[in-house]
Amino acid sequence: MANTYEHRLVPIFPDRPDPELIDELRDYIKDFGDPENHPSISTSQAFDLDKADILLEFSVPRKKRTNLDQIPCPICSPNSGKFLSGYLVYFPKESCIRVVGNECGDKISAEWSKIKRQFIQTKRDQQAEQFVLDNLIHVEELLETTQTLVEAISVCRRFWHEFKKAAPSAKRALFNASKDGGLFIQRRKRSAEKLNKSSDAFQNHSVELVGNLKGEEIFQLSPPNQKLLKDTAQYLSLLQAGGKGSNHVERAKSFKASEIRSIERQVRKARETIETAQLLVTSYLDFFEEDNLGTINEWARHPSVNPNFTLSITANREYLVIDISGDDPTAVYVASLLRMTDMMDKVSQQSDSVAS
Repeated sequence: MANTYEHRLVPIFPDRPDPELIDELRDYIKDFGDPENHPSISTSQAFDLDKADILLEFSVPRKKRTNLDQIPCPICSPNSGKFLSGYLVYFPKESCIRVVGNECGDKISAEWSKIKRQFIQTKRDQQAEQFVLDNLIHVEELLETTQTLVEAISVCRRFWHEFKKAAPSAKRALFNASKDGGLFIQRRKRSAEKLNKSSDAFQNHSVELVGNLKGEEIFQLSPPNQKLLKDTAQYLSLLQAGGKGSNHVERAKSFKASEIRSIERQVRKARETIETAQLLVTSYLDFFEEDNLGTINEWARHPSVNPNFTLSITANREYLVIDISGDDPTAVYVASLLRMTDMMDKVSQQSDSVAS
């Protein structure tokens, strides 16, 4: 059973505690798990929540508690354990700080749900403001990356369209392999290896992995819409233009809460678009690595793969030659795509310098 502390002297807080004290209390609760023992926290019983202000939310693992008990609640259970997840709350009418269980405030005030909603909204607004502040200084890099990817995705889409048109059966075989999680072949078992004389074909064959397929995302992900990338670049351009010559901190502080939330949504959306596009372009380049084409050819020449085919890059690195068994070889222009290596190295460097 927890001790009672109704008569313990605690500091008086005529004003809302400053951020430094709130951080100190957060760290104390995290490190020790017994907020009721901190000298700044009152454990005297609370009878109303008029103008109460939530300072932070916390959760204490039971193993942090000395006796594996719960934290006493000054509202409904000041003398015994009641909760492990709750809030640090400032009571301005009594000039004190208490810890209160998540749902315990409802017992003395119909306003408790409203107080919690206000706390959640304030926390979200603060996080959005910090996100915008962290990202305003990187708008130029985000814009450059997006503009680079607009060109890169255009090249990838053009290759993809021509590859599907030139070799639909090879594309289909690679698509199926990407779903299987690797490049697998079937080998016929020798008689001694057969488990029985079953007519089931699978009993007479073993499955063997030739290797993993690099760049498999090109068969699984649709390229981002060109309009979406261009719209992203346009928004970032406008955001950059509005902040030229201004202090990023002052600029972030000047936005209204609704503007902050709007900018956060747009920038998060821009980041998601950039990340998807970057993954896809990188996957195209991975697909054309020499060792990957070698693995594909080893797999695609096996009798269990239909159709049999080989992929090769011409000596001048201008074309991808697709040689399908029984058909005349066909070629797809890939020079522009292969030249994107330096471009994507630059994109990677820009991405590494941008905060997430």
